[in-house]
Amino acid sequence: MSVNPRRLRVAALALAAVSTASVTACTAGSGGGGAAGPTDTLTVNTSFVLKTLDPGRVYEATGVTTTHALYDTLLTFKGSDVSKPVPELAESYEASPTPRRSRSSCARASSSPTAPR
Repeated sequence: MSVNPRRLRVAALALAAVSTASVTACTAGSGGGGAAGPTDTLTVNTSFVLKTLDPGRVYEATGVTTTHALYDTLLTFKGSDVSKPVPELAESYEASPTPRRSRSSCARASSSPTAPR
């Protein structure tokens, strides 16, 4: 699988935006209706901890979301219709009437990993 540079940039920008928003929220003034306490405490949300970004070994929900944003797949779905897979990296796709077999055709890899689609 290849890392799509555009998706990597989008994921990095999203992470930067979330980080900035969380730091801004933690350092905002004393308005917020919370209990009075020290204002020099930074609370960090650790629900986005990843063990790996290997798409074959990721099992956490946040890891699946991240790998989906970073890696292209052979097939994907258009919109909310999950009944018919459509090619993403594959050039074509055909499914047999029985769910045992499917066939896809792939193009050869480009010599440049950042070649536009």
